[in-house]
Amino acid sequence: MPRPAAFIPAYTLHKASGQAIVRLSGHDHYLGPHGTPESRQKYDRLLAEWLAQGRSAPRPKEGAESTVLLVSEVLLKFMEQLWPAPQTGKIPKEVANFRLVVRCVHKLYGDRPATTFGPLALKAVHTHMIEVQDLCRSEVNKRVGRVKRIFKWAVSEELIPSSIYEALRTVEGIRLGKSKAREKPPVKPVSDEDVNATLPFLTLQVATMVRVQRFTGMRPGELVIVRPCDIDQTVNPWTYHPSWGNRPV
Repeated sequence: MPRPAAFIPAYTLHKASGQAIVRLSGHDHYLGPHGTPESRQKYDRLLAEWLAQGRSAPRPKEGAESTVLLVSEVLLKFMEQLWPAPQTGKIPKEVANFRLVVRCVHKLYGDRPATTFGPLALKAVHTHMIEVQDLCRSEVNKRVGRVKRIFKWAVSEELIPSSIYEALRTVEGIRLGKSKAREKPPVKPVSDEDVNATLPFLTLQVATMVRVQRFTGMRPGELVIVRPCDIDQTVNPWTYHPSWGNRPV
């Protein structure tokens, strides 16, 4: 249902930041601390300009005062769209991963204007992850990539200038042996002793699958699609010929 022509956008409180805010033409304008004379004056000015331009003012240009968001506000907006309706229970893995990144960036740069978050700030973030959080190199690279994704999203929503994301893209991932970051230990195979100890507690079907994997080196996904009709039991040893439809794989 369309809004009446006499609709006037309200002066409201952005609870997360404590700032006054008004939405004009679908774009949020931050006015400064809520309840202050300065924020009221800015609201009156923006509203007058918006009305004078036929209630369809263009979005503010890069560098305009009303578009300056704090890093913490960009982070909050990103998380709100990533998980718009938080539910009780288990947090989705992607949301949990981004929460770890958001906490780190907020701690270091949350009170800074988002337009000042550049390559040096991003490098400081990954240095913090290495020296303070003691994360391995591969995990640091993943988290720094998520920081870039947050600012890429902010550009797509016209919250920050595109130059911010382009600058962040110049920060390369940490290469092997080029930093103090530790390497993630390789994943080693489970010992035969541990496997044998679990077999008595498995169902017959699952225990058989475990044994087949050990003898053949099959992946779980390859094993679960095995059908009796694909196994030639007339020869010794048996041979397995997987097929998809009428075509051999």
